[in-house]
Amino acid sequence: MAVPKEDWLKDTAWTEMHLTSTGWRRGTIRAEKGRFENEVDPPPDCLMTVRSLHRIPSNPQEKPTEWSEIRSRVLDMERIEQAQDNWGVLPRHAPPLSTKSASEHPALKNLPAMRLSESRRSLGRRIRW
Repeated sequence: MAVPKEDWLKDTAWTEMHLTSTGWRRGTIRAEKGRFENEVDPPPDCLMTVRSLHRIPSNPQEKPTEWSEIRSRVLDMERIEQAQDNWGVLPRHAPPLSTKSASEHPALKNLPAMRLSESRRSLGRRIRW
């Protein structure tokens, strides 16, 4: 699975995580300016793919930014909600869901929690420290 050219965001690194019924699974990683890519296909039982983006601008006048986006999801909201209850609404260490991505997925019940910072989100019932 090749990373499409439109996903080569300048000064931006990103990591994809895939929500399954058994937890969050690491997906493709793209380092800043594409210096490193580790392309991983979504697992067959993937319910939702979330991409966490980190932009470190080359211009020192600009501030770094972080956000998450929903890249894909199944239509079965009940399965997504159950997995999120068990494993967290977003992967650990993921920044909050962007406003734009939230507006594209209004059917998701857990959107308000996905918009919170990691320190304010619950981990999920099955997460162990």
